[in-house]
Amino acid sequence: MATISYHEQQCTKLRHPIAAASTNMVTAIRWEPPLSPMVKINVDASFDLHRGQAGLGEVIRDYNGVVLSCATKQCDFIQDSLFAEVYSIRLGLQLARDEGFRRVFWRVIA
Repeated sequence: MATISYHEQQCTKLRHPIAAASTNMVTAIRWEPPLSPMVKINVDASFDLHRGQAGLGEVIRDYNGVVLSCATKQCDFIQDSLFAEVYSIRLGLQLARDEGFRRVFWRVIA
């Protein structure tokens, strides 16, 4: 099981620019900010069918793109990818509530 320091390291990486790897394929990804004073929550999940495990991730940013909070979690006994996505949304809701955010905009990457 991952430790709190591991999750803090992962969140710290999100707060710093990441250099793009050199590849032959270029994909433009653009983050769309929420309207002020809202925050935007991006959630995603990965699923391993053979292990029945999922990796969940949530990032909360303000309208300037500043990372306000983030979380990751590994879950066991997950049935399928849809359940993993729903569980990720639930974790995002809990994170927003715990951080005191009430006006949120969602983005789920499916």
